[in-house]
Amino acid sequence: MRVEPQTQTHRGAGWPRPGAARQGDPAGAYRAALTRRPIEARSHANALRRFAMCGAATCLVLATLGPASVAAREQSLRFQEKVYDDPQPSDLFLKNVWPGLTEQLTNHVRAIVPSYPAAGHYAKNSFWTATFEIDKLKVLLSIVDHPAAGCAGSGAHHDMQPHPLYCPARLTIIHNGRYVSTIDIGLVCLYRNDTFVSYDDIARKFQIYAQVNGQTPADCSKTVPMSLGAAQ
Repeated sequence: MRVEPQTQTHRGAGWPRPGAARQGDPAGAYRAALTRRPIEARSHANALRRFAMCGAATCLVLATLGPASVAAREQSLRFQEKVYDDPQPSDLFLKNVWPGLTEQLTNHVRAIVPSYPAAGHYAKNSFWTATFEIDKLKVLLSIVDHPAAGCAGSGAHHDMQPHPLYCPARLTIIHNGRYVSTIDIGLVCLYRNDTFVSYDDIARKFQIYAQVNGQTPADCSKTVPMSLGAAQ
């Protein structure tokens, strides 16, 4: 005898049906549904209440600790390379932060290779810079990266391995696009692509440091007070 396939007519949110119904006890399944749903509803409501209480507690903690946490938070930036392939002395950064450096480096290169760079052009130079917004001021930290600019340890200047250089650095204050002041902050430790600076807004100090393989190399950290630039 051929048996025709039965069309499932009970599929929906409750499919598959409870085990009691599958075992031929529709009454048991009905009772199970009646008893389970209120329990699930109460469990869901309790979970929501627990979440609300936890959220309120979290908000209370944030409200208590938030201002202190924000005040104590340090900003940290990685120094980014700023390359001048054909620098011009009129460039605002070069003119205000490193005046005369372009000509100095060009004369040094021409003393070695008289025909380079060509007349009317200047020798390539590069810097590592990081900029902060503090008290409505732009604070620019820059490190010159050139073997003739006073970088100590630049005998392996083109070595691709992590290699420390100790190069001249400056701190510059800029307000509304105007260069207010620039000061020398001495030699700082430079690992290309691995040099950072953090600013502590409570101590109002910058910390320039390197991170190589997750570690700060010895003698590769320098503290610079914000007041040095602001006092100029």
